[in-house]
Amino acid sequence: HRVIKTRLTEEEYAEFSERVTLCKMSQAEFIRQALIKSGIQPIITVSPGNDELLSAVGKLTALNALAIDNPLEYARLVLDNEMQAWIDEEDSLEVW
Repeated sequence: HRVIKTRLTEEEYAEFSERVTLCKMSQAEFIRQALIKSGIQPIITVSPGNDELLSAVGKLTALNALAIDNPLEYARLVLDNEMQAWIDEEDSLEVW
């Protein structure tokens, strides 16, 4: 077994602890699930006029909002391998 260490701010730790509690998992299991079941999201620098990058940022923002606003649904999507379907559905929504 290997040990991975990281530092969190008080705010980050509070959010992490809340998510762990909501999912009824140990911290270790939550981290393992997050690492194994989710993809790494690159940091994208967006320049005006680049629609593809703007779309990608929009998707990342929607995922972040889902993780913050509805962590149980986010966890369900990750654990059920349904995240891509959710992203595709978000992508098909039209703005009125």
